[in-house]
Amino acid sequence: MMRSLWISKTGMEAQQTQLDHISHNLANSATNGYKKSHAVFEDLMYQNLRQAGANSSEQTTLPTGLQVGLGTRAVASSRSFAQGNLQQSSNPLDVAVRGAGFFEVQMPDGTTGYTRDGSFQVNAQGQLVTNNGYLVQPGITVPQNALSVSIAADGTVTASIPNQTQPQALGTLQLVNFVNPAGLEPKGQNLYTETAASGTPTAGTPGQNGLGALQQGFVETSNVNVVEELIGMIQTQRAYELQLQGHPDLRPDAAAPGPALILSFLPAMRFALIAAACLTLAGCETPYLLPKVEVAGSAARLRPQPVPTPPPNNGSIYQAAAYRPLFEDHRARLVGDTLTVQIVEKVAASQKSTSSIDKTGSIGGSVSALPGVHAKAFARAGVEGGSTNTFEGKGSTENTNDFSGVITSTVIDVMPNGHLVIAGEKQIGVNQNVDVLRFSGQVDPRSIQPGNTVQSVQIANVRIEHRGRGAQADVNGIGWLGRFFLNVMPF
Repeated sequence: MMRSLWISKTGMEAQQTQLDHISHNLANSATNGYKKSHAVFEDLMYQNLRQAGANSSEQTTLPTGLQVGLGTRAVASSRSFAQGNLQQSSNPLDVAVRGAGFFEVQMPDGTTGYTRDGSFQVNAQGQLVTNNGYLVQPGITVPQNALSVSIAADGTVTASIPNQTQPQALGTLQLVNFVNPAGLEPKGQNLYTETAASGTPTAGTPGQNGLGALQQGFVETSNVNVVEELIGMIQTQRAYELQLQGHPDLRPDAAAPGPALILSFLPAMRFALIAAACLTLAGCETPYLLPKVEVAGSAARLRPQPVPTPPPNNGSIYQAAAYRPLFEDHRARLVGDTLTVQIVEKVAASQKSTSSIDKTGSIGGSVSALPGVHAKAFARAGVEGGSTNTFEGKGSTENTNDFSGVITSTVIDVMPNGHLVIAGEKQIGVNQNVDVLRFSGQVDPRSIQPGNTVQSVQIANVRIEHRGRGAQADVNGIGWLGRFFLNVMPF
């Protein structure tokens, strides 16, 4: 029984490895130049329980023996370098290989890498590079004033230059091939490196000596067949499920899981429950009502009131219809004028209370005589009682707020006594948060200082609101779960 469990274990590990290869192929089904791979397996050693050819009697031998295998294991990853489909692109520097061969790429450490991905670009120096900035070998430099670049099937690269009738030769792209391309080591970024199994690279001209030709304006897509990979995934999953049948506690017809199996799953179940609880609590944040400040009407789109047509000029410097003093700094006077408010608000409050209660009471009663009863019988007939209550309590509250800032407000109304009603709003958006500052109040023009500024402490009926909207502001809110406990729990 234990042997079958270990054999099933090797089978599940093998199917998991195969499933990893299939998932990797599906993930790269849209990768340029990607070549699909699959796992290669071999059987493990055998236990020879009965040797073939052994004597079964003095005159006969066994025609066959009895051997029990111990499972399987993955030994290699086989890669298929079959040709992928060619897809046309809008980049004239894209080059696809129709046939065998690899492009040479110079790595940052000076070594050489090989790729089938021909989606090339040019860097700041005009050199032909891959999408990761690695130089394509041999080096090709495109002039800055080149009108167009042409890449022939044999790798010849030319460019059209202004005021030149003949194209200018820039170089020749080469391809390399290996005796055993499956022995190349994948390094990621669509690159392979040489190994002892792949053999040394052999360079040549595209289209000659068995090398493929180049196709400009095309890229080679992955050779992964999505339908085949999905079918292989289903087969691998079914094989994995069959391996589970070898475990008595994992079979579908098992009456109840064994205690050892349940205990083995407890840590994972506990972690899953904790993770689910954390995710649930993380989503408990809900909109909540914010206290509002009664700010005067918004001045965001306020325009000055139209000035009535003044009477004909009477020749005087003073005009009653549009009066502004000639010899004073500019300051707000009319609806639509602006006024800079320097907000300097400091509020400090403290409260202390002390209470004391002391109450004492007593009561007593006795019986001195009753008809027909001897007086000595009442020697202990008495009742006394007393009560004392004492209470002392102390409490203190302190609150300090300090707010400073500058905002330019707009005059939205002029009162009959000449006072100005101002309102302003400022919104600043940074990253994922918006800070909003609103201000309103009543200003005596005589308190306006030079430079058209006024201190907030000199403004009557001040209303200041400073709030935020966005991720940072939401952090300061309370979720519905917290609100539930605060509102429902009796303590």
